[in-house]
Amino acid sequence: MSIMRVAPIAAAILLLNSSSCTRAQRNSRTDDRLQLVAAETGRTDVFPASAFYSGTLVNRSEEQVDVDSVQMPGGYQGAGQFFPCEVQAWSAEKKIWKTPHPISLSEYAGRVTRVSIPAGAKLEVCRNLLPQQAGHSGDSARFALSRTWGNAPTIFSNTFQLGVSEATSESH
Repeated sequence: MSIMRVAPIAAAILLLNSSSCTRAQRNSRTDDRLQLVAAETGRTDVFPASAFYSGTLVNRSEEQVDVDSVQMPGGYQGAGQFFPCEVQAWSAEKKIWKTPHPISLSEYAGRVTRVSIPAGAKLEVCRNLLPQQAGHSGDSARFALSRTWGNAPTIFSNTFQLGVSEATSESH
């Protein structure tokens, strides 16, 4: 095969690869004004192999930032405020982050509200008992937050290993 025939094919392959990278980069955009910090916050005797992990959103910008939440009405359904935050586990085999239990607004009976986070302020937006609620012991995990219900996450925490004390700053 001559170089004249191979060059257009190679160029087309490079173009396809670069456009898929661009598309993937667009799909995984992050919001640099916000930082999501994961930390282990305690353990329970009920599930000794699990630990409580929280994700705290830090507004590093110089202006207020809004995030969706659901305010539960209380009573039988429970009370509290829930944010569009989910746990993701790293698949070493596929080299991607997987969401074992994608979060859905239909899980909550409360009403959607906007929470304002002032410049420089912090707010806990994620809380899970892991691996009891998601993942497996030994998994590398992270929190993934969307600022709006129904949209893909754009803010990702530092990674942490389930079943091991202390969240770390690794990235995949």
